[in-house]
This record gives sequence, C-alpha cells and structure tokens, in this order.
Amino acid sequence: MVFKIIQENKLVGFSFYPLLENILGVFFLFVAFFVPIIFFKYNGFKLAQWDEWLFCFVFFLFFGFLGYSLGYQNMRVEIKDKVLHLRQDMRDDVKIELNLDDWQGIKRETKEEKLENMYYIFIKTKSDSKMFYQTRSVKEAKNICDLLDKIYKDTIGEENGTK
Repeated sequence: MVFKIIQENKLVGFSFYPLLENILGVFFLFVAFFVPIIFFKYNGFKLAQWDEWLFCFVFFLFFGFLGYSLGYQNMRVEIKDKVLHLRQDMRDDVKIELNLDDWQGIKRETKEEKLENMYYIFIKTKSDSKMFYQTRSVKEAKNICDLLDKIYKDTIGEENGTK
C-alpha cells in the first residue's frame, strides 16, 4: 500500500507498506499472546508442567518477535528542507539522508540469485551509488522506482529546468 505525499501538485515523498507482511505480522502477534493464555486458562499453573510453560514462553518470544518484525515494516521517502530522507526497514535497515544537490537519480540492477532474479534499487549521488532496497518482486521494484523517478523529476528536474 502506498501513501503519496503531495505538496503544490508535486510528489515530494511517499510511504510504502507491504500489506501482506503487515497483516501476517499482526496475526503472529495475536497468536503469540493467545496460545499461552489459552494454555493457562485450560491447564492452570502447575509446577509439574514447567516444560510446557517453557515451551509457551519460547513460543511467545518467537512469534512475538516474528510478528513485530513483520507487522511494522515500512518504507518512507520524503524531501524536507532540501534534503532527501530515505528510510526502509523491510529487508535491511537502511537510512539515507542526502542533499538534493547531490542526488543524481536512481539506478536499477537485476541479478540472478538461486534461480530467481533479485532486483536492486540504488540511489545515485555525485560520488557513488548507495544501495537502498532489494526485492524479488519485479512489480514492487517497478512501483518504487516509478515513485522515486517521479519525485526526482518533480523536484530536481524543476530546479534544473528539465521538467
């Protein structure tokens, strides 16, 4: 799900939420709390069941961590005070802050890894390229690249007179 940030009829940012992963994460959080509660409700607390309680505790930790990791994934790109802020915590935790003068656009790469294509999105600067995001979904990569291109054209292109 994409929420666009528009100011003065120009795209200046967006927020991207992988809806399926977010929903699955919330479900895992629910399960992490629900299973130990149900176990306690029907069995009570008996010291003879310490191994089952240990399993419930490990179950709670595992599914709680998994649910939190999946449920709160997002990507945010925006321009504030002539600085491009890029942040995403979907695959790797990436945070890039870049002056608009240094931003030269985006670069896409496709590499075959383990019989599948991996799509990489790089942010080009005057000195190098910084890896921003990677995905196995061509549709997701195309959508993110299209949004980044639109932001670039609406902000940098206008300043250079190339809009």
